[in-house]
Amino acid sequence: MNGPREVVRSVDAMIEAYVDWREEQSTVWTAYRRWSGARAAEAGLAFAAYQAALDRERQAADAYARSTHRVTDLVRTRRRPRERPVTGAAPPLREETDDGTR
Repeated sequence: MNGPREVVRSVDAMIEAYVDWREEQSTVWTAYRRWSGARAAEAGLAFAAYQAALDRERQAADAYARSTHRVTDLVRTRRRPRERPVTGAAPPLREETDDGTR
């Protein structure tokens, strides 16, 4: 069974992956603005930088998705319902012996 420390480490990794993904999204927008405002002579290089930023953002998104799946799997395995005792049940009966004692 997975312990609480493993869950905490996985959640920390998931948060870090989320931050990385958001940073890469910001980089994509910056690269897009540079490409869209570039002069013709610089447009090819600016577009290549934009494509590279898109690739890094996709990789970061994939890493974030994997980390969310990992946390989900860990939480699901820790949430198994526990058996509960039956309430209101009578105590077990003792059998009488031939001499009338229990």
